[in-house]
Amino acid sequence: MYNLLSDKGLQVNSTFNNNFMQDFGITLGQDQIAFDKAGKLTINSEEQKGDGEFLNGKVSRKGNQVTVQSDEYSMKLAAVQNKYMNIDFTSDNAAADGVMPHGLWGQSADGDGKARKGSGFDGTGAIERLDGTMAKKGDKTYQLYEVNGLFDTGFANFNRFNGGFTGAPAAPVAARGNGE
Repeated sequence: MYNLLSDKGLQVNSTFNNNFMQDFGITLGQDQIAFDKAGKLTINSEEQKGDGEFLNGKVSRKGNQVTVQSDEYSMKLAAVQNKYMNIDFTSDNAAADGVMPHGLWGQSADGDGKARKGSGFDGTGAIERLDGTMAKKGDKTYQLYEVNGLFDTGFANFNRFNGGFTGAPAAPVAARGNGE
């Protein structure tokens, strides 16, 4: 189980199986949204059946696709053939709240305008180590992003959920990304 995005008031975690995402846990403020590869949507421990809008329009569902809208992000999640999940993130300004995001995907919204292209499934060259350098082959940096549960907002290394700040200035940055 790994953190994909950690930002002030928003945390996105996912389970993985052979590098494929299986289930998502999104903590949006005080709300907990779960969506799994079978297309089951749960909000605050209550299963939501059928299509519609929930949480005053912050969550919408149409078939096996769910959209979650926060102040800074729009996320589109899709359950694919009961086997794995896809996610698309977009943000017009991922630093609008004054906090730069982090997480396996969130750190790519670093404001430098350069794509992070890894060279392996272990995050080599794409994800950050604790010292700010990029992961090197075989160093298992991805383990720094492990979380204890789908709704874990307290993971140790790069947590931004409570507005954590690393000392780097927050720079306005649009962000786009996806994963499967």
